[in-house]
Amino acid sequence: MLSARVLPSAGGNTEYLSMRAAYAALSADMKRRIDGLVTIHDFAYGRSKIDAALVTPEERAAVPPVRQALVLDHGTPGKSLYLGAHCASVEGLPEDEGRALIDALMVSAMQLRFTYSHPWKPKDLILWDNRSVMHRATPFASAQEKRRMVRTTIAGDAPTL
Repeated sequence: MLSARVLPSAGGNTEYLSMRAAYAALSADMKRRIDGLVTIHDFAYGRSKIDAALVTPEERAAVPPVRQALVLDHGTPGKSLYLGAHCASVEGLPEDEGRALIDALMVSAMQLRFTYSHPWKPKDLILWDNRSVMHRATPFASAQEKRRMVRTTIAGDAPTL
């Protein structure tokens, strides 16, 4: 859940990307290729793309890399991709091949047809399933204005693997 407390005068929307729709739109060949693959999600990797010094050694130790299924099967709602900025590599693939696959899936998932952009108003509250929706903030004049959001995360009941 994400709620808006302080908002900039322009920008700062949150975009939500449906990873179920992104998976459903993949070719049958790509679905066969990625079904059963395991990725490594690494908080430090994701943050290092912004700034190599952004994560302290203590944070690296507290949030170690985690193995995750690339495709999640949610039963009736359908399968979804499980990707994000922290998705660093694919087990069993050479690093360059794994990165190319992740990058291609991310580009595919970020199509406008899979995206909802929410223009925040004070006290708005959005709830989503983090296992099948990626989210990101859009730019705003952060040097001049503030944006304060409050996030609440509810723990899941099982790992992806």
